[in-house]
Amino acid sequence: MRANTVYLILLLSTLSAGCQTAMIRDDLASIRPDQAKTIAMDWADMIAGRYPAKSVFLIHGQGDIGKALSDALRNRGFGLVTPDQGEAGNIPIEVRTDNIEEDSVLVSLIVEREIISRTYSVKTTHAEPSSRFTRLLNVEE
Repeated sequence: MRANTVYLILLLSTLSAGCQTAMIRDDLASIRPDQAKTIAMDWADMIAGRYPAKSVFLIHGQGDIGKALSDALRNRGFGLVTPDQGEAGNIPIEVRTDNIEEDSVLVSLIVEREIISRTYSVKTTHAEPSSRFTRLLNVEE
């Protein structure tokens, strides 16, 4: 039953991803900075496997996970720019988070034309992946 709930939430969050254009929400999940750091390191590993080290990212969503992701990517040698520096030639990443039940968090990144999501089980000092990365093509422009 829990797996069905997680997949339903992933589907609904993906379908509603284009509905939130005025403000990127990276602060809906209730997590602590140490948990955000664990999640961000997981995403940085995934991103590092897909993009060359010379890539420059623009992170939208500066909640705990967005800030931790910026730090994790910077520590891996990636470049980061701020919104006032513009998006031209940079890879935008939108970070979105939400709570699932009491001890789970859904994290979705919109990278270029893909929506990538993963759920995490939140522990006392860290978070552990509780699903695989799910990739969907974002057809909205």
